[in-house]
Amino acid sequence: MSNKREREKRREERVAQEGKAGNQDQRKKVLQMGAGAAFIAVVVVAVLIVIASGGSDGGDASNIKDADVVNQELSGIPQEGMVLGDPKAPVEVVEFGDLQCPACKAYSEEFLPEVIEGQVKQGQAKFVFKNFTIIGPESTPAGASKAEDAKASEK
Repeated sequence: MSNKREREKRREERVAQEGKAGNQDQRKKVLQMGAGAAFIAVVVVAVLIVIASGGSDGGDASNIKDADVVNQELSGIPQEGMVLGDPKAPVEVVEFGDLQCPACKAYSEEFLPEVIEGQVKQGQAKFVFKNFTIIGPESTPAGASKAEDAKASEK
């Protein structure tokens, strides 16, 4: 009888181990499916952003919202093309941004004003904007500096 009990005990242990391994495999599959779904969601959102911004002919440059407020905040800070601040400042902050990108917009509205008001205005740093096309081809002319516009109009 003891052999029968030992076999039964070993069988129960084996079944328990198989169940544990099955739960781990199932958890792994669920995590993989979740990661795949998240990736697909990110791709769908990116495609929707590109589609939504693709049909635009651009905005009206003469009707820029809050331009007076920005000009007032930047008054007294030297600017040359896409460089804001003292050209001889010891620190250079470079932003690669797209003027159509919602994340870039959020950065420029939430974090950048503090840098400009502090270090740039005090001459400790200069800020350089580099137009980096992420969303669509309209981003390139939208980010062109006045100097680039003048060169383009001379040609």
